[in-house]
Amino acid sequence: IKHYDLFRINKKEDISSLDIFEKDDKLITFIEWPQLIADSQEIKSIDLTFSYLNDLNNRSVDIKV
Repeated sequence: IKHYDLFRINKKEDISSLDIFEKDDKLITFIEWPQLIADSQEIKSIDLTFSYLNDLNNRSVDIKV
């Protein structure tokens, strides 16, 4: 399992050194703030969007395959 938090990445050029697109069938990669790579490559993905409800006491998740 690999995890990337792209929140502080400012330029697409900074992503190339992270090796996010490594090909490995046994690898699961979690990417927070994936907007910077959305148009980078064809990626098989499952999008999870978390929303907070009732003053942060509850949350929901939207799953898009």
